[in-house]
Amino acid sequence: LGVMQADAFVLVAEQDFPYAGSLVELGIAVARRIPCLVLGTYAEQIFMRLPFVQRVGSVSEILYQLAKREPCHT
Repeated sequence: LGVMQADAFVLVAEQDFPYAGSLVELGIAVARRIPCLVLGTYAEQIFMRLPFVQRVGSVSEILYQLAKREPCHT
């Protein structure tokens, strides 16, 4: 069930790699309006411009952002 029951979706895209499966999961998260955190610049997609997709600069920032979120199963 993975992303279907997630409170948030985290994508780490720090290497030049075909993130095909990860981008499918990102698309599912976007469709379900699950907040998304993206670390790295190698997965550049139109999704990155949506208001609930947030680029972060470090793993520490991911942990900070996740800690302040309320669980919200949809």
